[in-house]
Amino acid sequence: MSGTGLRVEAVIRSSRSPENQAVLRDVSRGDVAILIGTHAIAAARFKDLGLIVIDEEQRFGEAQKRRLRALQDAAHALIMTGTPLPRSLQSALSGLIAVSVLSTPPSARQSGRSFVAPFDPALVRAALLREQRRGGQSFLVCPRVEDIAPMQAKLRDLVPELTLAVAHGRLRGEALDRVMLTFANGEADVLLSTSIIEAGLDLPNANTMLIWRADRLGLAQLHQLRGRVGRGRERATTYLLTDPDHPPGPAGRKRLEAVATLDALGAGFAISLADLDQRGAGDLLGDEQSGHVRLFGTDLYRDILEQALARARGEPAPDRWQPEIVLDLPAYVPEAFVPEPDERLGIYRQVARVVTPAEVDDAAEDLADRFGEPPVPAQALLDLARLRVACHTLGIGKVQAGPAAVALTPRGASEPDLLRLPGAHPSNGRVILPIAEASPQRRLQLLLSILADMGEQVRS
Repeated sequence: MSGTGLRVEAVIRSSRSPENQAVLRDVSRGDVAILIGTHAIAAARFKDLGLIVIDEEQRFGEAQKRRLRALQDAAHALIMTGTPLPRSLQSALSGLIAVSVLSTPPSARQSGRSFVAPFDPALVRAALLREQRRGGQSFLVCPRVEDIAPMQAKLRDLVPELTLAVAHGRLRGEALDRVMLTFANGEADVLLSTSIIEAGLDLPNANTMLIWRADRLGLAQLHQLRGRVGRGRERATTYLLTDPDHPPGPAGRKRLEAVATLDALGAGFAISLADLDQRGAGDLLGDEQSGHVRLFGTDLYRDILEQALARARGEPAPDRWQPEIVLDLPAYVPEAFVPEPDERLGIYRQVARVVTPAEVDDAAEDLADRFGEPPVPAQALLDLARLRVACHTLGIGKVQAGPAAVALTPRGASEPDLLRLPGAHPSNGRVILPIAEASPQRRLQLLLSILADMGEQVRS
């Protein structure tokens, strides 16, 4: 900011130090234009705060972020992170905050490879020596400081020819600086550390990482850690090692599989979605990490929240009406066609959310690609989705079909348009279509054919 006349200051650690106190006094008088620091800046009192930026959001607790946001009043906030926390991501998806995704990697950067494997001395030795032979360096990360000494002893036995450096949060600042400079200067082949290295390091020569007991770390931590390797032109490899004597549980295994699968460049957003799916978002408007959303479902919760946000902004609430359709037609996904209950539930959810004919076609194509030609009940489910979309387009509130005719109940002022359908005539507030067909499937196809032409006219 040189040449702008803006004064930039910083506060770190204890806000009670004389230096920090002097800076905070100048901040309160408006003499400091930009204040940089840890969450110690929550002690500051600003004369006219316009913008607060929170970087590496995943490293702050919710209580800390609430104190930082309390500084804002009418200020803007920019929250930056490579892996949004579930609560923040849900807030963005719900419309409480705006989100922008930067997914373009630096030029010449290659995507890394991630593998899940039990700890095997031969695998560890081969991975470390392979990196050393190509002139690179490696990380070996342990989840706890207590794991460092036993792992250090193992490495001395496995790779005595490699130089080892050790870093963790209990080292004094000067000692930690010396260790990191030693490794950054290429004077050590392997850095054995805790997750203290998960942010801030940019060492293009380090391209192999082994994470011991990876199931003890969260999705965001694992993704941040593997981002420390592969920062040059060499392709990186990350090994997510588990303890053979204490294999991970279902939740831990699911986390590791998600990290290993989502290993493309810019995968942080996808990792965060997986984290949201696995952990849930908790109480979005409070400090508690669990809420009551599960009692009535996330879809209904998001609908209610969207309507509340629209009212708060002075916008018209989303129109959530659904047509009532009575066709006496079995429409479902047979268990023999899709055996997994979660997959069937996902198909129902996808079909229920379609709002345009193109989305119905996409859902049908996706179903056929994954499971083959849909059977009659599954095809009927898709056709009913097409009928629901047509009812929305034409303003039809209710459809009742029998062997002799089909009755359409208009919604709003749509009756004149419906009377233009071939053979249509009014009857007691309804529009009757002379579709005489005993087969429910054939009846539905004829009705869709009749409504399709008018739907095209309305959309055009």
